[in-house]
Amino acid sequence: MRALVYTAPRELELQDLPARCRAAQQKFMRLRIVFVAFFVTIVAIVSAAGSLRTAAASGADFDIAPFAKRCCMSDRHTSPLEFDYDEARNTGADAQQTADGRYVYGLQWTEERDISEVRFHYKQDPGKFEAQYWFRNWPYRPPQMPSVEDPVDDPWNGKWLTATIKQDCRAEECRVSFLPLQSSENPLAKNLPGVNYRRTIKLRLVFSDDPGIDRVQIFNGSKVKPVELRVELGAGERTTHVWEGNLQVYNGWLKKVAVWKGSEGDVASESHFRVTSGGGSKGLIATVDTAEPGLPGSNDVTVVTLNAGDRTFSFAVPDVEKGPVYVPAFHAYVALASDPHNFSPSIVKGGREIRDRIKREPEQTYERASREIPPLDPAHREGERLYLPLAADASWQKFAFEWGGNIHISKRDTKAKGAELKRLEWPGDRIAWRLGTVATPNFRPRWHDSTLSVLEDYLPVALAKWTTDTIQYTEEAFVTLLSGPLAPDDSGRSEETPAVLMIKLAARNPATNRATAHLWLATEPDEMVTFQEGELLAGNGELVRARLRLPGSARVSTAQVADGTKTLRGIRIESPTSVACCLGADRRCAADSGPAAFCPVVCGRPAGRGCGPAAAYPVLWRQRRSLDGPNGRSRD
Repeated sequence: MRALVYTAPRELELQDLPARCRAAQQKFMRLRIVFVAFFVTIVAIVSAAGSLRTAAASGADFDIAPFAKRCCMSDRHTSPLEFDYDEARNTGADAQQTADGRYVYGLQWTEERDISEVRFHYKQDPGKFEAQYWFRNWPYRPPQMPSVEDPVDDPWNGKWLTATIKQDCRAEECRVSFLPLQSSENPLAKNLPGVNYRRTIKLRLVFSDDPGIDRVQIFNGSKVKPVELRVELGAGERTTHVWEGNLQVYNGWLKKVAVWKGSEGDVASESHFRVTSGGGSKGLIATVDTAEPGLPGSNDVTVVTLNAGDRTFSFAVPDVEKGPVYVPAFHAYVALASDPHNFSPSIVKGGREIRDRIKREPEQTYERASREIPPLDPAHREGERLYLPLAADASWQKFAFEWGGNIHISKRDTKAKGAELKRLEWPGDRIAWRLGTVATPNFRPRWHDSTLSVLEDYLPVALAKWTTDTIQYTEEAFVTLLSGPLAPDDSGRSEETPAVLMIKLAARNPATNRATAHLWLATEPDEMVTFQEGELLAGNGELVRARLRLPGSARVSTAQVADGTKTLRGIRIESPTSVACCLGADRRCAADSGPAAFCPVVCGRPAGRGCGPAAAYPVLWRQRRSLDGPNGRSRD
């Protein structure tokens, strides 16, 4: 069922009732004012006067089967319409035999329903049978960004899954409950493991022989809740109007309708009402058995439709329970019968209605949009720093080169598994190298303070540039393999060969006066580090976190480094000339090649002297004694 609903102070929304009612009922304020409502078509079964349902006591289990249509003799839904109306009309009350000899009893709802128990009466022992539900998206993944739209199942796309059930059949009645959900039944069970209900738009029972089904009931924890409503007709209207029609209920049952403050000629029953309004308060008192959902997010929301020609409208009962609903275009006011306050013009919010406001709104222009829409920060995307992924051609070993020059490696993003994952020796998912400049470091240059690009606009070499205290910094980086061929289709290439990130950081002073370049280097997560012979070490000296090759005039000291609200440990470098560094370097880069030389960052741990093909991911080495020192001496 679909309706256009206008509410104040909220803007225009297109809502699916009742599927969207539960979301709306959580957001509406104490008094909702409904401006315009259009004719509503109820595509599922509704209850009016003469319903065959017997009275249910308050708190009894709410049966959702009457609000479904019969379906599902075929495995696929071939009708272009939401329901196969021919099948729904022609199917009898019992299970129907299919072309392959099975007997099927199926039900389909307008929206997804939660089902925890199925009950049915039978004339012959049903033996072992199956309960199948239509599946495509449920259980859904937890909410996350980015999200385009919420997944919703439909009758056409999906497949039938056979549920694991417990059946208890005795005295000509079967009660079917669901066992805890597992991946062996539903491939998405990991999103909601262990639940003892199923959410679906279609359900069917499949038998090998005709059990002679007499009646089917579907329960999910929702309870019957009687509610008495007062519908004031002609609220705030001085002219005479004749209201004639009936009340219909979706996800509930109409129990009684009576005239409220009527006059001569006003009549009301469960099947029909006629009320003449004008100049005073009068209307209807309706008693409805509503659904009180037992599960969070349930679509068991009771919706009442007042059919009265061009003044037809619908409302959700949970909305009325939170406060009166006013429909000014139709001069109708709905409240709980126990509410002592009748409609008063003082509750009407002043000002123009939404459609009037839309008509008077000037056309949108680019100039206006650029003024009103806040500019995006190009340095941030989806909650994290924008970066360029760097890797050897077709390699899984990837580095993230961030806007502003920081580097990080993520276990999850690299999809490291098994032995490779064990060699990622840091806590959590990510290790990051923070590179800051200026005397008081800034590790996150704002987007307008720096640039990020690739060399000559297409080469896989990342360039970050920024300026602090008149000194211009340029950071360049690219990835290669430590050894062996680079071509991904070369049979001699091994994916176990460590990848190497080559970095050069240069500082240039364009001014005429002498200035000192500052470089701060720290790792995250925070840990105890030392600096020895050009290496930043962690893990009691066992893990090489960074390796630097510095000009002879550079001064280095360990320091605590502030990064926003966090304090990291690292080193501070001061040099009157350019600075070049490498993070997690292989010792073979130790040969003096001057301040502008590239230094590698190695993803791997050496298997023997140097880094052999058995080394694998990433920049953490546990055994340093097998590596050569900068002067070719053993570090034992």
